Amino acid sequence: MCEIRIQLQQIVLDDPPNKLELFNDLIEKLARENSIQGILTVTETALGEGMSLCARPLLQTVAKNLPLVQQDCLLNLATQILELLRTRLVSFEEEDLQIREHLSKYYLDQNQYGHAARTLT
Repeated sequence: MCEIRIQLQQIVLDDPPNKLELFNDLIEKLARENSIQGILTVTETALGEGMSLCARPLLQTVAKNLPLVQQDCLLNLATQILELLRTRLVSFEEEDLQIREHLSKYYLDQNQYGHAARTLT
């Protein structure tokens, strides 16, 4: 996963005009490949030092691409991302809600209505 961190840092350091598009392409690729560890690496990197200016767009892109992840991977991935966001909830409230909505939809698809409701509270 070091390779993913290097790609992210390179995008940030180069500061290309299409930075958001490059972030989106990387995260979409990871989501389509069901790379839970890759997406978690992006999330951890976004929340790390030196990435504060890019954290919100990265996390928004992660949240937007969660539906691309296979259902059987989504529960694990969303739960871990929410755990990472827990300490920074005030800063990333919108992204937290988007991820919770995806997780709630997963629970609804599994007919686990109680879990779906608790996820949104």
